[in-house]
Amino acid sequence: MEQVNPKFWDMRVSPYDRKVADFLRKRRGEQTYRDFAPKLGMSSSGLHRLENLEQSITLAKLHALAQRLRTTVEEIFGWKTTDEKP
Repeated sequence: MEQVNPKFWDMRVSPYDRKVADFLRKRRGEQTYRDFAPKLGMSSSGLHRLENLEQSITLAKLHALAQRLRTTVEEIFGWKTTDEKP
């Protein structure tokens, strides 16, 4: 496995950031950043930065975002869940 210089680690885009950006873009649809951002509890500039991979989302913000959109983190990341009953 290739060694990554820690100095440059923060310059890489996480696949999770891409998933969040794609999910937000899809959910926003034709709405403007200004119209959609309040539904997420964030500023339009913050939404723009997330969608354009200029900023990473925190776990707390991801959880809040999922709640506001009435979805799950699994759905945001495109993970399938099983419907197992205890």
